Amino acid sequence: MRKLYILLVAIAATLCCKAQVECQPGMLSQLVTDHNITSLTVSGAMDARDFKFVAQKLDKLVSVDLSNVEIKAYDNLSSPVLGTEYDNPAGTVPTMAFAGKQALTTVLLPKGGTGVGTAAFAACPKLTTVVAGDALTSIGDYAFSGCNALVSITLPASLSYVGQGAFSRCSALTTFTVSNAGTPASSLDIADEAFLDCRALSKFTASNVTTIGNSAFAGTAMTDVNLMHCSKLHSIGDYAFALSGTSRAIMPTSLKKLGKGIFIYSDALDQVTLPKEVETVGDYAFAGNSKLVAVDLGGAKEIGAYAFYDARSLQDITIPQRTTYIGTRAMAGTTSLMRVMSPSKEMAMLGDDVWEGVNQHDVLLYVPISAIDDYKSAQQWREFSVLGCVRLGDVNADDVIDISDVNELLNIILTSDEGYPFQADANQDGVVDIADVNTIINFILSVKEPQYIFVTPNE
Repeated sequence: MRKLYILLVAIAATLCCKAQVECQPGMLSQLVTDHNITSLTVSGAMDARDFKFVAQKLDKLVSVDLSNVEIKAYDNLSSPVLGTEYDNPAGTVPTMAFAGKQALTTVLLPKGGTGVGTAAFAACPKLTTVVAGDALTSIGDYAFSGCNALVSITLPASLSYVGQGAFSRCSALTTFTVSNAGTPASSLDIADEAFLDCRALSKFTASNVTTIGNSAFAGTAMTDVNLMHCSKLHSIGDYAFALSGTSRAIMPTSLKKLGKGIFIYSDALDQVTLPKEVETVGDYAFAGNSKLVAVDLGGAKEIGAYAFYDARSLQDITIPQRTTYIGTRAMAGTTSLMRVMSPSKEMAMLGDDVWEGVNQHDVLLYVPISAIDDYKSAQQWREFSVLGCVRLGDVNADDVIDISDVNELLNIILTSDEGYPFQADANQDGVVDIADVNTIINFILSVKEPQYIFVTPNE
């Protein structure tokens, strides 16, 4: 009999720790009278007044199921309901609704919910599971900041905004995924510091990213920043991947702007590939990356000050043909530099001491044959060992690839001239034939990217 009594007491205690209610806006406090419950399941409708009750009274919550809740709008012009918010929109978990809940581990968000408000779940140290509905579009500023037990999270394709500091300092977070199931949002903006100091974050998956804000992934463990699948990404902010574990960076063709210090002191970085559409490489973009050995600057028009400062392992670099300016000390301290290729006859303007600390006399600078004298007489450029060169496909060596090169190549093929110039083998297969004609035509039609491969004329 005594055992049965103990069992009934245990069951009763368990039941007392749970509450399952159907709510109407503003009524939750009347439906939940036990403030010591650890599990709360709500259906029906709630508004900011109900979330205020949760925030102020239900401190022992371990799990919350709001999957069948409709969040109604609530405005109070006389005083804020939660935080500093007077206006609490429909569909959004209000500001600071669950912030600082020390026991909270599991949250099921409303299936039809569209947003998570500012700091709504901030500083919940035991939160491990967050399940969102398919209508979610926005994660507010600092919404999950400091949730140090959160290891992974998957959000729906409808997501269009991740707010400032939304997941910052989530020290255990390893994986962030935006689902590819369903209809994706037309764009996804990642705000400043969204994942700042997420020291374990190594995998970020989302295909519709359009902007990445300042310091968004600074201090993360992302070793491979391959954003080729982000076909809409056009802007990456200042220090976005600074002090991260990145070893390789590949950017999509849509990218036009790289902010300042984007990969500054990302000590593992050894490969960078930028698209031809990129307009600017910001100041300090790759500064302090001592392992950087391979760089493709795409079509950058401007290379900022100190952009490659102290990249001590960098041996070869090609200045894009459309580059018009290289900033102050942009390549200072690149002490392993062996070769620089500058395919443009129009020299880029230079800031002060671009190659400070580099023994330029030991570095080969390859430039178009027609521009040798210009480079040899220009300040800073003339400090290199300047050599003339030609581009593959420029058969007549006039610094332009056009129909005259096709005609010259056809003459070589038809006369079986064995003394053809190196650049006539446009596809570099060791044979000069009709395939090289096709390659040159593709260059002219821009079907194939022009190859800035240079050789000295006597090779």
